[in-house]
Amino acid sequence: MNALVLNAAVYAVTIPLSWRYRSSAPPRKFLRTRYDIPLRALAAAIVVVIVTTASHSIGSFASGMFALFPIVFCSSIVILHPRVGGKATASVMAHAQAALIGLTLGFLAVHFLAEPLGAWPALAIGLGVTLAWSGMLLMVRSMAR
Repeated sequence: MNALVLNAAVYAVTIPLSWRYRSSAPPRKFLRTRYDIPLRALAAAIVVVIVTTASHSIGSFASGMFALFPIVFCSSIVILHPRVGGKATASVMAHAQAALIGLTLGFLAVHFLAEPLGAWPALAIGLGVTLAWSGMLLMVRSMAR
């Protein structure tokens, strides 16, 4: 429950603060290089090594938090920033925050349903919750246009 309260507090602060970054000019045209995938894998591997090394002293909760979000965000930033620029990358990260609410809800569903339903059904429902949230965001955005 503490994690849910922490997530709600973080989203309540960061989503309004990042609102100004949600609009940016279209990114300049870029070409993918052969280094994109290896660079992203290297960024993820570095975070995994750091979290694994520190996990004994920081505990399982902090290890889980540091393992998930930095890998996703940092590796995306490393790839996007040099190719599309800082404004477009900031816009991507600001838009991703609303989708992360669905991830939180999916994790919450898995947490509460894993014991009574079993691992696989709980994971399937958690995925469904996350996809439903993202679908709702997509519909709201398309209706706003």
